[in-house]
Amino acid sequence: MARLRIKNLAGIFSSEGLARKEGRRPEIADCGFIKGPVDLVMDTAKGVILDIEPSIASQSSDREVDGQGLVATPGFIDSHTHALFAGTRAREYFMRWAGKSYREIAAQGGGILNTFASMRETCDEDLIADLYERLRAMRAAGTLVVEIKSGYGETPDGELRMLRLIKMAKSDPLCPVKIRSSFLALHAVPKGASEEDYVSSMIAVLPTVVSESLADYVDAFPEEGFFSLEQSLRFARAAEKLGLRSKVHADELTSMSCVESFVPLGALSVDHLQKISAEGVQALCSSQTVATFLPSTSFYLDLEYAPARAVLDAGARVALASDYNPGTSPEAGLQLTALLAASRMKLSAAEIFAGLTLNAAAALGLDRDHAQLKVGFAADILLWKLTSSAASSANGQELLEEIFVESRKPLLSYVAGK
Repeated sequence: MARLRIKNLAGIFSSEGLARKEGRRPEIADCGFIKGPVDLVMDTAKGVILDIEPSIASQSSDREVDGQGLVATPGFIDSHTHALFAGTRAREYFMRWAGKSYREIAAQGGGILNTFASMRETCDEDLIADLYERLRAMRAAGTLVVEIKSGYGETPDGELRMLRLIKMAKSDPLCPVKIRSSFLALHAVPKGASEEDYVSSMIAVLPTVVSESLADYVDAFPEEGFFSLEQSLRFARAAEKLGLRSKVHADELTSMSCVESFVPLGALSVDHLQKISAEGVQALCSSQTVATFLPSTSFYLDLEYAPARAVLDAGARVALASDYNPGTSPEAGLQLTALLAASRMKLSAAEIFAGLTLNAAAALGLDRDHAQLKVGFAADILLWKLTSSAASSANGQELLEEIFVESRKPLLSYVAGK
């Protein structure tokens, strides 16, 4: 056993209270702030936390790190990204800012179709090199677990190519973060293709996806001009029969009853939600499905923000994610997400913390062993150097506010097994 002790920490956020409440209606007391001096001990070989105990000078481990003046939190989890892509769509941002809509740009061959073409023209080596550069930027900003979607492959073979590249990174011990993968088979219908035939072709490769362990989940984009709700549900049900749970881009541009349709399927998360209905909110409150909000997308598309305040107050589980992608959210880190959640969605520091940790883990089915600083849980840890006034906080609220409002980056990070 290789033991690493982080000594004399000024404080630790355990998140245990959030777990007891399933992440619903988070308050500062639920974040589980343990005021130091306190030590955190981990098994670096197994990647789990062994102990959290008051600092005692006589204790020792194989390795020790001085944590004086530092505060530990669980690593952030980004549960919705499109981080594997090629090319740039910078021109489209200026088209939107000049008045073009998302649908108008897509109809002119822009949007996802633009990235389809860039992916065809880019070799695997360049795709992986660019992905690792993005993942390093994510880790530097505090994201230690990242969900990555396919969806830019255009054909079944193209999608399998993307998933195999994601698996390559996922299994690489030198990859800077942990990866979970989603088969976003239904992202955009290629030019000249029939929607029904295209969906059938993606259903046909599901056995290959399962047999090669290429994806942890499936995803779809039901939206006017993209995929119908009927075809999206058809694909999700076919995947469910093979053991793949769904995530879904839901009610972003149009109210399509996506939430109330996917919650009964046991979807892990429903994401975006600018146009969520009252029935959708009610469905979330009585389920384990996580509502994932992506405020950076609203910022870059100049869309209304999803009603996160109402969904939280109703009692649903709420996560936050970056939606990192070339066309609608070019931010690799979660700092802008946190700032927009606070300033535009009116979330508290505790709600943002829950949305980036425990509830984000739940959106990936990882909340049983991630996102808590607790014995036996994954040792995915961020260490923050904060001001002395914040470090004197009794319940940790000032600490979290400083992390989110000042967009600080962690001083150090540890990822279990990496």
